[in-house]
Amino acid sequence: MRSVPESLGRWRMSPMLPTVANAIMAVLWAFSAPGGWGVTAFCGVPGSRDPGCADAYSLVALLSFVPAVLAILAALLAWMLPRIRRNPDRMDTVLLAGTLAWVAAGLVLFIGGYLAQR
Repeated sequence: MRSVPESLGRWRMSPMLPTVANAIMAVLWAFSAPGGWGVTAFCGVPGSRDPGCADAYSLVALLSFVPAVLAILAALLAWMLPRIRRNPDRMDTVLLAGTLAWVAAGLVLFIGGYLAQR
């Protein structure tokens, strides 16, 4: 990964940087939502877990699937569609949208988990 000079004095970042960021955020989300890290963090370990909190967090995890699917689609479209992949500005925009969707999925999990505790 490196920045490369473009004409007119602009520097362009390699698209691999946001792609790797998207992949890391996807792994963290997968461990947190369907993987059980989130319910353990907000509701306790399985032996002493509050069932109401766990049920509420299950709904939160389900809601976080919407931005997660959008983020996955954005990353896949950025690399699979030639119209996007061959245009650096379009690719940057689509990969940024994917990254923002991962942030939204993480916020849903965090805020929803906090509210599930109550």
